[in-house]
Amino acid sequence: MDYNFIENIQSFYSDLSIEDFGLLILKQSVKMVKFAEYEGKLS
Repeated sequence: MDYNFIENIQSFYSDLSIEDFGLLILKQSVKMVKFAEYEGKLS
């Protein structure tokens, strides 16, 4: 793992930690999957 790269991202998103950013992406992915499943059931 390139920790220098992580530090660069953290300084770029100073108000948003890596964990928060990862969770945000994860939550969006889960929403999209659930929505796709819901759409699949309707059609």
